[in-house]
Amino acid sequence: MPPKKHLELATILIDRNETANTSALSNINCDTDFEASIEISDLLLSRKIFSQATDLYSCVLFGSDQVNVLKEFSPADFNTIIALRNEKPMISTDTSFIRGIEKALELFKQYSKDYPKTNVAGRTIFLLSNLKCADESELTSKTALKLASMLAKADADLIVGSPDITLENKNSHEFKFMQILASQCSLQWISFSECYKRFSGFNPKETQPRGQPFELEVGPDVKLKVQMYVKNTNLKPQWKYMLVNKAGRQLTKRFHFTTQPEVKVTAAELDKLTDEEVRTGKIKSAPAGRIVDKANLIKGYAYGKDYVPVTELDMEDFVPKHETKQLKLIQFAPKENILPQYIMSEARYFLPYPEAEASQKVLMELVKDLIAKDRVAICRYAYSAAAHPKVAVLIPKMSKSGVPVFIHYILPFGDEVRNFEFPLLEDTVEPISEYQQDAMDEFVDNMMLGPSDYKLKHLPDPKILHECQLLKQKALDPHTPLPGKVDIKSSIRHLDRPQPEKEAVIESLTNLAEAFPLQIDPNTKATHFVNRILGQNTPMEIVERAKKEEK
Repeated sequence: MPPKKHLELATILIDRNETANTSALSNINCDTDFEASIEISDLLLSRKIFSQATDLYSCVLFGSDQVNVLKEFSPADFNTIIALRNEKPMISTDTSFIRGIEKALELFKQYSKDYPKTNVAGRTIFLLSNLKCADESELTSKTALKLASMLAKADADLIVGSPDITLENKNSHEFKFMQILASQCSLQWISFSECYKRFSGFNPKETQPRGQPFELEVGPDVKLKVQMYVKNTNLKPQWKYMLVNKAGRQLTKRFHFTTQPEVKVTAAELDKLTDEEVRTGKIKSAPAGRIVDKANLIKGYAYGKDYVPVTELDMEDFVPKHETKQLKLIQFAPKENILPQYIMSEARYFLPYPEAEASQKVLMELVKDLIAKDRVAICRYAYSAAAHPKVAVLIPKMSKSGVPVFIHYILPFGDEVRNFEFPLLEDTVEPISEYQQDAMDEFVDNMMLGPSDYKLKHLPDPKILHECQLLKQKALDPHTPLPGKVDIKSSIRHLDRPQPEKEAVIESLTNLAEAFPLQIDPNTKATHFVNRILGQNTPMEIVERAKKEEK
């Protein structure tokens, strides 16, 4: 029997009470908290659509006399996004977020009753609210313990998205209620700004990494099976389109194949056919000569007029096999001999082959010994038969999960590993002033590594992100023409640093430009060319004259 599919159930709870219609205190360009919740839900569902996720989602809005279930459990689609954009906030506060969580738990329970054979791997409730819709009498420790017990019984995780100011006000009843709830169940509380940052990048469906098989030759008859992984790969998304008519109704392609009936031709009819009819294709002429099967062919070598037959067994014994890949050990070297300037290529990772237990054991012991002796392996590397062999270094490392890894870098020299000594250059530069030194120190301090890491682990490709945005825009509004230009700033917004640090770096660059004014070197070929063609004026004087003429 085929294995059962594991499904994830998720419910998005959106607060549309009167309190949600207040100004949003977050870094999202939305007027109210309700608009911020709709925007985050839009991004989350769009992300799941483009990743072709099989998880089931339901959308619930609370804030009226009864909780409104906008969408039952089903895969994410654009119809839900269109329905969410048409929703409006209420003019009164009637339902608290606690009632919304209880309604989501009821939906989980009802789904298990309707589909008892479905293997549900996890249940998640995503609450988007400023938490102001609940009375202080409800936000008690007794209510928090009761709600935590219900979440634990249903084996459900709770993710709460709130405005930034809500998480900073630690003296509020909402903050204390969430603290008690987090101590008793699985709860993650994040801000609207963090939600927007996580869901704003659209990624295609994740693919499993596939390693390239290699054999690490550590001796004449000793080969270890390993797999090579490359960190940076270019993804090519393949979008699936449905065939629809102008009314939006889905169509299905059906292929019908028809064959001509078999025509029997007698010998008398063949004799009546002319040569022209045979030549034009009315009937195929029979092949001339004797038909030889492939099994009757014998391969051999010709020496003059003699032919020497060669069987398949002879081919295996005497014909050399061409090596398609190569990873051969040359020697072991101290790690200190591999200087930082030698490592100029991208990193590759060699891991043990999962199906070869002997190679795993040997590779584990080899990595441990090299780490203990502070040494690296120098090897000869060729990716394919057409590639020129190169010298590479294998740096041993043990991963956090205890897997032996060789980090592979191509070295910038041939088989002979030697250190080069270069003479020192004469110092003919004038010493810098104290102002220039301070400007340089300020620039270096701002460019140094900080206490917090702003590097993104999953950086979406700007090209793929732009394609996803165009597809989403066409799905939500098919009649609006697509923009012709690409918004580069929105594509690379994930690379921006925090605004205070960004302003500090810009200020240091401005001070550095003032301290070290740029001048054109008169001894360059470009300067001599300009002087010879345009006269004795320098390029800077030509630029200044052009600016005056434009004014």
